Amino acid sequence: MPRPRCRSKKCAWTVLLCVAVSVLVLGAGPARAARARRCKRICRPLIGACVVSQGCASLSTPHDRRSCKRSCKRQFLGACRLDLSACGTTTTTLPGSCPAFTATCRATTDLSATGLGTQACVDGQGPLPQDSTTVFVSIDAENTAQATINVNVTGTNFVSGVVCGGQATRNNGTLMVEQSGGSAFGTAGCCTGTESSLLHCRVTINRLCDINQSIVGSFEADAQCTDGTTCSRQVQFLTPRDS
Repeated sequence: MPRPRCRSKKCAWTVLLCVAVSVLVLGAGPARAARARRCKRICRPLIGACVVSQGCASLSTPHDRRSCKRSCKRQFLGACRLDLSACGTTTTTLPGSCPAFTATCRATTDLSATGLGTQACVDGQGPLPQDSTTVFVSIDAENTAQATINVNVTGTNFVSGVVCGGQATRNNGTLMVEQSGGSAFGTAGCCTGTESSLLHCRVTINRLCDINQSIVGSFEADAQCTDGTTCSRQVQFLTPRDS
């Protein structure tokens, strides 16, 4: 049985268009695959840090844990496919409303440090003005079973800080201390009225450099307000390491 032939101009143009699209798709396929593989490789440390900072492993069901990990992968790999520098080795904070704080040093094995600086950024509020902001950071995680991280950020019309104590978790170059039980100390600064207590805090140090270099990290605090509501605040910071 003879094959039907394309006799009209419309049919001929349709065939040519299909051929052109096929060539473009087949040509772009290997390039897209190579870019995807590269993004998986260069974003792996930040994805791992995100999984730790979001507490994916502590979620109650396998489905929730998988969803949490997928969320971390999506935000980094999606940004990387648009711009390969999105997961550069010196980018140490999660993409979002705050610009990434960067540090070019290598992480140090010394887990005791203090620092005082002026750079902080609040999710939903953006960077705080450096001329009116004070960031104090103190880390004592030499004994990981009793680690403590104290971060206070104060500025014009803004106060937020935590003292998180507990076991330190180290993963892919990050250091994280989380406190959910006991009496977490500090203030989230997110209540519309008065804050009655701090329910939970998590501090992640993404980069702890040598003395006279940098401490880069973030903290999340959940608060109970006197009006019965709860609220949460995330703050990112970079401060020079003094000792």
